[in-house]
Amino acid sequence: MVIFEFDDNNHADLKPKSKTVDDGIRCECCGRLMKLYRRSINSNMALTLIHLYKSGNRDWVHVEKFLQENGHPRSGDFHKLVLFGLLDKFEGERLDGSQRNGFYRLNGRSLLFVESKLTVQKTAKILNGTFKGFEGAQVSIKDCLDQKFDYQALMSGNG
Repeated sequence: MVIFEFDDNNHADLKPKSKTVDDGIRCECCGRLMKLYRRSINSNMALTLIHLYKSGNRDWVHVEKFLQENGHPRSGDFHKLVLFGLLDKFEGERLDGSQRNGFYRLNGRSLLFVESKLTVQKTAKILNGTFKGFEGAQVSIKDCLDQKFDYQALMSGNG
C-alpha cells in the first residue's frame, strides 16, 4: 500500500474541498484516510417528506419511483433522513444480495416533523460510513425548507 503524506507547511494554500467534509487524517495503524462528513437536512429532503406525507401512504414505498411517478423532483439525499430517525428503511436484500432496495416509510417522528410538531438537530456526523452523532441547532421543517418553498402553500396543496 502506498501512503501519501504531506507536510502541511508546504501546502498552506490547500483548502478543504467542501464545508461538509473535513480534510481528513491518516490512521496511524493502517494508513487509511479518515474524513468526518457532515450531512444536513436540506430543502429537497424536507420536500420529499412532505410529498410522502401528503400521499397518505404509511406503508413501504420505493421513494425514487414514487417521486418520479408523481411528477415530484428527484431527491438524491432523502435516504439520509434515516440517520435523523425521520424515515424507516426496509431491511431486505435484492435478488443480487444488495441491501439497497429503495424502500422506505414514514414513521411517527417523520409525521410529527412534517406537521411542524418536532425539531431535530440540523447536522449528522459520519466518519468512514459510520454515524457518529449530531451537531448544530435544532431545526423545524420550515427551517429546512429555507426560502425556496412556502410551507403553508405546500401543506395546503398550493405548493
